[in-house]
Amino acid sequence: MGVAIWLEPPPGELHTILSEIMDRLPSVVPAFHDSPRFRAHMTVTSSLTPEHAARPAEVLAELRAFLATASTDIPANARVTLAASTPQYGGKFFNKVYLPVASDAPLVALAQFARSHYLAAPASTPEAVAQWLESGFLPHFSLLYNEKPIDDELDVDIKRETAELTALLSSSDDARSWRLQDSVLSIVVCEGPIETWKTIATSHPEK
Repeated sequence: MGVAIWLEPPPGELHTILSEIMDRLPSVVPAFHDSPRFRAHMTVTSSLTPEHAARPAEVLAELRAFLATASTDIPANARVTLAASTPQYGGKFFNKVYLPVASDAPLVALAQFARSHYLAAPASTPEAVAQWLESGFLPHFSLLYNEKPIDDELDVDIKRETAELTALLSSSDDARSWRLQDSVLSIVVCEGPIETWKTIATSHPEK
C-alpha cells in the first residue's frame, strides 16, 4: 500500500458516530478484540512516489487547489455520499465491515487527478488510470479490519453495535453526505503494523 491519500469526513455528528463505532466494535464484540484501530477514512489512492511522499504538504495543497477550482468536473456543491445506510460485509481483511461510497463524477475526478499526478508510470498513464477507475477504484469507509468470516451471530452483533449509525444514515440524504470540498485530506504512510501507520500531513478546509 505504501503512502496513501486519505479523505476523511469533516468534524460533525457523522464523524463522531463513525469514530465511536470503530472503537466500539473491537471493544465490545469478543471475536473482534484483535482488530487494529484506525481512523475513519476513504483511500483516494495509494502508492505515491517517494518524491511526492517527501513533500506531502505540497501534494495536499495541490489537491486542495484542485477541489477549490469550480469546474464541470468538481462543482462547488459536489458531495461525498455514503451509498448504504447499513454496514456491508466484504471478503477481505481491509473491507470486512464497511460503508460503500457512491462513485460520483467529482469523487472520480479527484481520484483520477491524484492517480495521474502522484504515481509512477505505468500506473499513472491515462490508459492505466482509466482501467483502475473502471475496475480498481472501489471507494468505501471501512469500519473494521479483520479476517474472520461474518456469520449470523456476528451479523447480529454488528447490527446491534451500529444501530445508531444506521438510524443517522437513514434519517436524510444530508445525514449521509457532505460537501466534497469540506473533507479532511491526509497523507498516510501505510507500512508495517496498522497501529504504526503514520500521518505525515493533513489539510483541513478553509473556513
